[in-house]
Amino acid sequence: MSTPEKEDAQSQQSEQPPDTDRNGHTRQADLGEPPQQPQGGQPSNGASTTLQHETSPKNKASPSPGRQVTFAIITLLVLFGIQLGLEETRLADEAKTYVYNLLEGFLPDTTLDRLPVMVLDITKLKGGTKELPTDREELKRIVEALAASGASVVGIDVDLSPAGVWFRNAADPAYFQHWKDLSVTTPVFIGMYENREADPEHWLGSRDFQQQAAFLGMASSPDGTPKLRMTRFYERPDGKGAPTMGYLLAKAYREKHRLSDFPDVKPWLAPFIDVEGSKNGRLVNYSKLYQMVREYSSAIGTDAISQDARYYRDKIVVIGKAELNDAVRMRDSFFTPSNERQPGAFYQACAAYTFGFEPLYEFNKLFRIVLDLGLGSIFVLAVCLRSQFVKGHRLGLSKGMRFIEQYAFLLAIFFLVVIALGALFVLNVMWLDSIVVAFGVLLHYVLPQQVKELFPSLLGEKRKE
Repeated sequence: MSTPEKEDAQSQQSEQPPDTDRNGHTRQADLGEPPQQPQGGQPSNGASTTLQHETSPKNKASPSPGRQVTFAIITLLVLFGIQLGLEETRLADEAKTYVYNLLEGFLPDTTLDRLPVMVLDITKLKGGTKELPTDREELKRIVEALAASGASVVGIDVDLSPAGVWFRNAADPAYFQHWKDLSVTTPVFIGMYENREADPEHWLGSRDFQQQAAFLGMASSPDGTPKLRMTRFYERPDGKGAPTMGYLLAKAYREKHRLSDFPDVKPWLAPFIDVEGSKNGRLVNYSKLYQMVREYSSAIGTDAISQDARYYRDKIVVIGKAELNDAVRMRDSFFTPSNERQPGAFYQACAAYTFGFEPLYEFNKLFRIVLDLGLGSIFVLAVCLRSQFVKGHRLGLSKGMRFIEQYAFLLAIFFLVVIALGALFVLNVMWLDSIVVAFGVLLHYVLPQQVKELFPSLLGEKRKE
């Protein structure tokens, strides 16, 4: 049975506030604090002193937005410096060759009509060595037959320069004079390599033939490496290098057909590209190489040339060796960007085609720097957005931060691909540095996070105990 005293006690206990005990002390257990003890074991007017509690993880200092942005900018500049350093390395050159192959695959490799440049194979012609020079009389007949068939320009891809100061053949001056006279209607350029370091009047043994001399060398690159580039002139310290065969053939063709010197560069595009090419020369367009291989002719008889006149009419014709084995034996071959060996005559043909009909350009250094910094700045923008929109959501800061950075990485790669392909299709510009920039973009995505994990103090973060 319940007594009146028990009922009164139960009623008093039920009327106590839920956060107080029997003695009227405030409960602190739910707040993570120990119960307060009154001084001297006695309550002091219900007042209590609160012990300092440990800071919970959510109360730790979050990264300062200013520090985050500053660190992102510093990272951008450091990685940009690394990119500039990589551009001059052999590894970067190999990477650019890979990008060239990749981008060239997007260019048309065949035209509906025959190409305006073709190779006439003279592998069957007698001679071709120092001991037995190429038969000059046969060369003369071939050139005359081509001129009669309506060829626009003819280039002889055979080194006919004198050995020092002596002509290789006593009759060479007469042949050179004949081809010079023929050039009034059909320009003929004579290959020269041995005397490339000589003064212009000695390129072909006489000042009279200086205008017909064409340098047969290729743009310098390490032996056994692909020939990506071509030059207008042989590089000499005094600037008096001979013009190259490809350049002279294209220039003469466009002058004869009353075209502009070379395909015009749009004025608005000129500030963004290397119109004259980089210090190593201009890129060679090899996209039509295999069409040239299919279209070359080995019929060198005068009657055969006359019968096939339609193939030579209004064309640039390169006379040279088109058989690989013979070209290798004569040390007149090169490696394409796909690392395939081809006779040197096709290099001259591709150079002439590039100079005269379908040039390839590159962005100049200033614009490449703008592109590099612009793509890297996407990450700086991501940091700014992260510091603004993730601020206050500290529990999800790490997840949100990576989410934003991932989208910045994808956005940077998207813009890089669009710029590289758009520049190629619309402007004939190859952005070979794009792979180096892509590597830098990847570092922007990966490296900063690693640095933050190793050195949290850089962003004002405290290490977790």
